[in-house]
Amino acid sequence: MVEHVVKYKEQWLIVAQNIIDMNNVRRNKNDIGSYIYSYLNEDILYAQDLFVHSYIDEFFDKIFQWYKQMWSRSNRARVLAVDM
Repeated sequence: MVEHVVKYKEQWLIVAQNIIDMNNVRRNKNDIGSYIYSYLNEDILYAQDLFVHSYIDEFFDKIFQWYKQMWSRSNRARVLAVDM
């Protein structure tokens, strides 16, 4: 989810602006579009998204790739108590 937001932020801003433009002010669709637009323009939220995205790329992906390797002694994945 975070990767999607980081990658497609500009497109979501355009979609949210179109939703706002197409609907009256007191409609739920307008409110949802306004919330999406305002949240995507918050610098601190975007910075947190970038942090989480980087953390996943640098830590979790490498760990999960290691876990998927086969252990030579048992021919099973590395998720074993002996390795931990």
